[in-house]
Order: sequence, then C-alpha cells, then structure tokens
Amino acid sequence: MKSALQNVSDGVLVLNQDNCIVWLNKSAVRILGVIEAEVTGKNLVDLFPGFGGGDFITSLAKCYADHTIFQFEDYYSMLDANIEFIAFPGAALRMCLFRDVTQRYRVRDATPDGWRNSSKSEVQADMYRAVVDSIGDPVLIAELDPMDRARHRILYVNNAFERRTGYPHEEAIDASPEIVFGERTDLHALARIAIAVYGGRVASEEMEFYRKDRSSYWAAISVAKVFDREDGSFVYVAIHHDLDERKAQEIAAARREEFVRSVIESLPAEVVMIDSKSNIVAVNRSASRSGWHFDESIPRSYLEIATHILGAKGAERIASGIRDVLARKIDRFSVDVNAAREDRARWLHVDVVPNVLASEETGVVISHTDVTERVLGAQRLSWVADHDALTGLPNRHLLIRELRDAISNCGPENLLGLIFLDLDGFRRVNDTLGHEAGDELLTEVAMRLSFSSHRNELIARLGGDEFVILVPDASPNLINGIASNIIDAISEPYTSISSQISLSIAQGVAITSDKTFPAADLLRQADTAMYRAKEQGRNKVVFFDEEMATQLATRLELESALKVAITSDQLTQVYQPIVEIDSGKVVAFEALLRWNHITRGPIRPYEVIALAEDAGIMQSLGKWVLRRAARQVREWLNQGVRVPVSVNVSVNQLVGSFLEEVSSTVEEFAIEPALLHLEVTESAVMADPKLSISTLQELSDMGFSIMMDDFGTGQSTLAALKGLPVDAVKLDQSFVSGLDASEGPDAQIVDAVVRLTTALGLHAIAEGVETGFQASSLSASGCRYAQGYHFLYPSSAEQALAYMRQKGIGVWKPASK
Repeated sequence: MKSALQNVSDGVLVLNQDNCIVWLNKSAVRILGVIEAEVTGKNLVDLFPGFGGGDFITSLAKCYADHTIFQFEDYYSMLDANIEFIAFPGAALRMCLFRDVTQRYRVRDATPDGWRNSSKSEVQADMYRAVVDSIGDPVLIAELDPMDRARHRILYVNNAFERRTGYPHEEAIDASPEIVFGERTDLHALARIAIAVYGGRVASEEMEFYRKDRSSYWAAISVAKVFDREDGSFVYVAIHHDLDERKAQEIAAARREEFVRSVIESLPAEVVMIDSKSNIVAVNRSASRSGWHFDESIPRSYLEIATHILGAKGAERIASGIRDVLARKIDRFSVDVNAAREDRARWLHVDVVPNVLASEETGVVISHTDVTERVLGAQRLSWVADHDALTGLPNRHLLIRELRDAISNCGPENLLGLIFLDLDGFRRVNDTLGHEAGDELLTEVAMRLSFSSHRNELIARLGGDEFVILVPDASPNLINGIASNIIDAISEPYTSISSQISLSIAQGVAITSDKTFPAADLLRQADTAMYRAKEQGRNKVVFFDEEMATQLATRLELESALKVAITSDQLTQVYQPIVEIDSGKVVAFEALLRWNHITRGPIRPYEVIALAEDAGIMQSLGKWVLRRAARQVREWLNQGVRVPVSVNVSVNQLVGSFLEEVSSTVEEFAIEPALLHLEVTESAVMADPKLSISTLQELSDMGFSIMMDDFGTGQSTLAALKGLPVDAVKLDQSFVSGLDASEGPDAQIVDAVVRLTTALGLHAIAEGVETGFQASSLSASGCRYAQGYHFLYPSSAEQALAYMRQKGIGVWKPASK
C-alpha cells in the first residue's frame, strides 16, 4: 500500500492516536518543504503551525471521537495557498490527505471506467482504495444524480463493508446503496443526510441498516461529498461506525426501565416521582387513587398534597429526608408516618430514594406502603411486653422506665413519691381456694387501686401480690391521703369470688428530689419500708427513714459481698446425715450452705437465701451448691465410700437451663445421677406446677432422686403427690417437735402421713429429730428414715466421713412408686 501512496499527487499522512506522524509520502514532503526524517514523530500541530486556527485541531478530535470523516479547507499562510485537508478515522492509525486547491482541479468525468482508462486516474483510484481499505469501519463510495435516481449506484466498498453487510465486492459494485435499507430505515434521517450533503456539509445520523440476510444492525453513518461533476451529479463517501453493542445496551436499558415502570405501576404501594423542585412528575395507579394527583399542565407540589394526606408533621419529616437525598447526603430515607383518618387508623412506611429512571440524576422516588397492621401489631406486642397479662397494669419493665423519667424531672419543688404495696392474707386465698380464685382477687385489687388514685399516678404490678404506685409532684400529705384511700378500698369485702374474703395491705413509701437517684435504689427503699410496715401490723403505712437507710446499706453491702463470696469460693458446705432409725446406718447426707463473713461472722442460712433472691443471684448460688455437693460425692468415692448427697433446689433454679446444668455437673465429676438427690419445697413446685412437674419428671427419668422438702407447710396434699415424680417426702420439723408433748395431734398426723406415703410407695424422712423419744416415736409410726441433731449436727466432710465409718453405711433404695 505504501508504494501506491508514494505515487499519489496529494500529500498523505499516517498518524497515531496522539496525532503524531508515523509516515508521510513524497508529495507531502514536496508540498510542505520538509525533510521526512525530521518531521517523523512530530505532532500534526507542529507540521501545520497556525493552520485553521484553533478550530482545526478541535474539529479533527471531535470527528475522530464520532468516527466520522473530517473535511477542512482554509488558507495556509506558510504555503501561501488554500489547503484542503481530509482525515479518515481508524482504530490504531489514521489516514489523512491534503492538497493545494488554489487552482482547484475538478474531475469532469470521474467514473470507475474513467479511472481505469487514465493512468493518472488509475493512480488516484489506487490511492482511494488504499485509504478506504485501511479503515476498520465499513466504507461505501457512491455516485448520485439528483435528477436521475437510476444513477444512484455504488462505485466502491471496502473489505469491512463486505464483512459487515455480507455483500461481496462484485455484488455491491453498481448496486444501489439502498441494498442496506429496510423496513425500519429512518426516512427522516435519510432526508436530513441528503439536505446536508447537497449543501456541501458532512452529515451524521444513527440508523438501523440491513445485511444481505436481512438481519439488521445499528450504525452511526457519516456521509460527505467528495467532488462534483459538471453534469450535476456528485460522488460521496459514507462510513458506517458500529453501534450494535451500544444500541443493545440502550434497548436493554429501555426494556428494564419499562419493566420497572410496569412493576411500579402495579405495586400496591403509592409511588410518587418528584423533580428537584419537589413537583410531582409521575404517580402510579395506587397513588392516584389515594389522592396523589399529577397533571402535566399544572405542576403540583408533593409537600402540598402530603400535608393534606399525611398531616403537616408527617409531611415536614419527609421533606427533611427529601432534601438530604437530593443533596446526596444520604442514599435512602425511611420513616413511618401516622396518617390516621377520622374513621380509621392508618400508618404509612415512606421510602425516599434517588430516581434512577430519570435521564438526569435529579428528583427522587417516594413510596408510601400501608403498614397499619404491622405498626398496630407492634404496638400490641409492645403493650403486652410492658403490661401485666392478668391485670392489664404496667409491669416492672414499664415501671422502671417511667420511674427513671420521673426521677430525671423531679426536684426540691416537685418531689417524687413511690408507694410499694403488698397484700396481707393473699397466700391464704391461693392455698385454700386455688390459683383461679387468687387471679380473680388480684384483678379486683388492681381495679380498686386504679379507682383510688388521685390524678396522674402510675400503678404497676410487680408480680404476685406486690403493686407499686408512682406519685409525681408528691408530698407526705398527698401520699398519706392516697394510702388512706387504698386501705379503705382494699379492706372492703370481696364478694365476686365464691367465698367472702377481706384483705389488708402493707404500704412502704420512699420519696426523692434527687434527679440522679437510681431507680432501683428508690424501689428498694420503698420495698424496705413496706416490710417494716408488715412487721407493725395490718394496714400500716411506713415512710423510709435514716434507720432503714442504714439497714438497707448493710443489706446492699451483704448482697455485694455474697456475689464476691460465690465467685471467690468463700462459702462452705456442711453435711447432716439421713439415717435409718432402727439401725443407725447412714443412707445419705444433706448438703447445707454456710457463709462465714469476713467481718460480720457467720450469716444465718435463711438470710443467705433471702440475700441471693433479692440480689437476683439465686441461680449462681444454687449452681455453686450443686457443684460442691457433686465434688464431695466424687471425693468420697475416691476414698471408697458410696453415699448419696442431697441439695436444696429453689424455684428460680427450676426454670432456664437447670436440666443441662445438672446433667453437665454429674458428667464433669463422673458420678451417677442416683448419688445426687434434689430437694424441692412445696412452694417451689406449686409456684408453676406444670413447668415444675415437667422438669422434675425429666430429672427423675435421668436417674436423680427427687425429695419434697418441708412437707406439710404448704398447700399440697398427699393425694397431689400421686402426680409428682418424687421418691420421698421430708416431714417438716414443726410436726416432729410436737411428738414430745404428752398429748397432741402431731403424733396422729405423723402416723397418718407415714402410713399414706408408704401406701403411695414413697419414703418418709423426718426432719429436726432432736431427742431419742422423737426417734422412737417415729420408728413406732413406721417412719424408717430421719435426720437431726439427735444423730449428728451439720459437720465438715471429714467429720461426716468419720461418722459414716463409725455407724456404717446403709443402702438407699429408690421409691417403688
């Protein structure tokens, strides 16, 4: 190709992507008067300094970017000549032609036959072919006689045209350029091209063309007139730049947009599109039905309609979110808005996001989804979480929140009062009439408390028979008046249940003006005062004072010390034997907790239990006791002694993960479940009979022996024992102590209990046996097992081991129930 271009009379340049000269022919060297070696590698601007001003390079770059032919003609002072410059786009290299047209040479008979019949025309033809064949885009050169459409025919096509359209050279030459037209060819675009070309301008359009197999393709066509003939016809060149990939993306994008719009249109949510000025530009059907009107001729403000539909407050909240999304401060804004109407509740979830469908990145899409059921459901759940299921009063969780808020708003001029109430005699109702009657009674009490309140007091139920009243703007006189009304209301007989019942109430009061006072401490003060009121008798009201503050501080210190004692192993266990009365042999031990405080000395066991329950660490304490007993069983096994150890289990331990805890404990110390007996009280079982019985049954199935402790002091009956998975009952010490009396019912009671437990297949164990007479009486009644000071005081593990070796070890057999 270079040899052909060397003989062309026009200057030929080959440029790279940076417009630097890669090669130039002899004519270019001659016209410009330069040395080839010196200009190769230089920029086109350096080769034509000042040519065409700034428009030349700017226009050339634009044509390259648009993949169109570049034509430029201007006077060039350096050569004192008019220079015509033509550039053809290319992927890697670009071909440029320039010539001196001061004395413009016009071809009068430029036909393919003419090119072939003239030596100069033949060289010119070779030049054109070399140029167009070097271009990667399809190129078509054709002649057109505006007066004779029959003379609209193709003169030449390059190889890219053949590859793109499927028409070989021999078939395309002399054919009409309309062979690449089809049913979707844009006639208006063709008309614009014709007008431009007739006027001597370069025309560019994006059009759909057709291959030989009639499949279509998209191309950006650039058309320019090459020269005119004297008969009025002219020759033009057309370049097709491939747009298939871009058009495919545009079509896919359009289809996606149409799909999204159709989805939005069918959504039940109310969708509104607004522009950057908050004017509505589109709405879907749901929005239109709900009052979001859109009229192209009358701009409507979203906020104006939102104020009407959502209310001023809701509209303003959304307006703030719209501003932030439009300013690109956030990608999304969401809020639930109360759009309640007169006839019904209505909640809308509003989402504001940028409008990705907009041609420009302005405006937002706002969706309004009806979430009334969800919000009302959440409100119901929230109400359930914050209120007592039985009475409907606020529960502990809500009380603590409200108490904290009230404390933060109190002060010397507006004291905050807290009344802690506890019913006297309520347990008797549960014991005698059952839980159903007790629930009915509590509901009636809650109603009476509500009617007794003065203004805006908050009344809450903590659980059981404990209630709390929160009194803002309090004074001693006001609280005394409330307390007096409560006593009168609670003391009235209750006739709504089967038996007429009268109750009394103990009330403890705590008052604060300190905005930083802990809510839990104020509640504890009122609780402490309430217990002092119970000590003073029925229907008493006691205000928390300094003496009680000292006692409370001591109790708090002990609670804190107990937590440390549990984690730092400051507690100990002692062991009291359970013996076979007739033989004196040891069949088991009961593990008993002891705490010797560093400064206060021994703390009584029942105080330790009360402290743990108040501090909420009963499960931690129970776990310590369980593990220590299991460890002692393992130590005795290692010494060749096999004897069970029983531990007391509280009501707090029977919930949660107690089963896993017990199971992992026996596994850790490698002992059999049968060597760990579990003692539960009647009150623990009856607090939640269904859950307790289920847990105890699983423990029994795992091989643990279950004993009911302090039997006879609660509400259960021997008949109820048939439904409990227990192996033994431990008769309370109060029955045993009465056996020393010369006359009394205790002996008959013990005798009856022993006989009936034996009939049920259970063991009876007497607690608190202190005399030989008591032991003999129990044996005569058929009671086989006992424990108490008469046999051995609670002792260390070493003393217990010595006692066993002295008395011998009996065999504990599970109940035959």
